Order: sequence, then C-alpha cells, then structure tokens
Amino acid sequence: MSKFVTSSAIFDALHDAGVIDQEPRTVRRVVIDLQVGSVAKVYVEQFADDEKLAAAIADVGIHIAGADE
Repeated sequence: MSKFVTSSAIFDALHDAGVIDQEPRTVRRVVIDLQVGSVAKVYVEQFADDEKLAAAIADVGIHIAGADE
C-alpha cells in the first residue's frame, strides 16, 4: 500500500471548490477516506479557540465554574 504526501495545493483546490468550507487558518488536517463501493468521506480536523469551545460547551449545557465561584 502506498501513501503520499500532499501540498497545500490539494487543500486549496478542495476549499475553492466548496468541498471544505472551514476557514483555512483553523484547519489542522484533512483526511479523505475512499472505500471501494462506498461514498467518499472527508474528515476535517480543526484547531479550537476559546469562542468555539465556549459555544460547544454551552450547547451541551455544561457550565465550568472558576475558582472564585
């Protein structure tokens, strides 16, 4: 089984085509999963920032209290 290393050109092409709509500066890696007889799957791993984490935590109803609370 061979593997290959890509450049950012492939990511740029996927982003320009609308396959990946995340902001490029927040994307850590992209995995394209191709299985014979199945649809292609694209997994996008992103860096998290305080705003995204706060929204995700609030969405599931978790409250994180500081030491002074």
